[in-house]
Amino acid sequence: MTKVDTDFIIQTKSYPLNTVRFEYREKPFPVIISFNWWGMFIKVRVFIYLFERGVYMYPIIDLVEHQTIATVQKEEELELAIKSQANIIFLLMGSIFNVQELVNKIKGAGKQVFIHVEFIEGIVADRTGISYLAKNVKPTGIISTKGNLIRIAKDMNLMAIQRIFLIDHSAVLRGIKAAEQSQPDAIEVMPGIMPHIIEGLTSMTPYPIIAGGLVDNQREIDEALHAGALAVSTGKSELWQ
Repeated sequence: MTKVDTDFIIQTKSYPLNTVRFEYREKPFPVIISFNWWGMFIKVRVFIYLFERGVYMYPIIDLVEHQTIATVQKEEELELAIKSQANIIFLLMGSIFNVQELVNKIKGAGKQVFIHVEFIEGIVADRTGISYLAKNVKPTGIISTKGNLIRIAKDMNLMAIQRIFLIDHSAVLRGIKAAEQSQPDAIEVMPGIMPHIIEGLTSMTPYPIIAGGLVDNQREIDEALHAGALAVSTGKSELWQ
């Protein structure tokens, strides 16, 4: 066993289900634990391989206090999300005229907000649009299906979540390859009601997985978390509590 294999054995902080923080050469970093100790050992070694090359990918784990993320698609739902226990809000609505006001309201309530850039009216999903969001709106980060926008957001010091759709096995492989190229902070997989696929993804990629889409009840949230998801996003306001 090499020094790289042994230097991370000091646990420094526990997180919600499936996550833990380790210390490696005096630099703490979070690691996702998705299944058994052997699986964790492999995942830690994968992270160290990337960490040694200057790729620090998991700061989003530090943001997750409540593992249900509130997905807001209508303005009338925003107040419910702000008053809920969810500390992260995915904003899938708004326009160039009110998005800054909405983000300020969310941040003023002490919550993190990620904007899905393809859902904001009047803001083009390109470098100029991301630059506008970064300089004027200042969300925690963005969500996008487009790898080039993920890279642009990261260059502008925004966190970024890449959304992929699990249509079939080839879509899973394409999604992982796209994430390897764009290097997001997390991958949101849709639909989020396939725990066996989520479990497989956590062994195929070191990126944190967020399950989203078609999640209708607490049982489905629990299944996704136990399969290795970092968090679950849902538009069902009764699940935000």
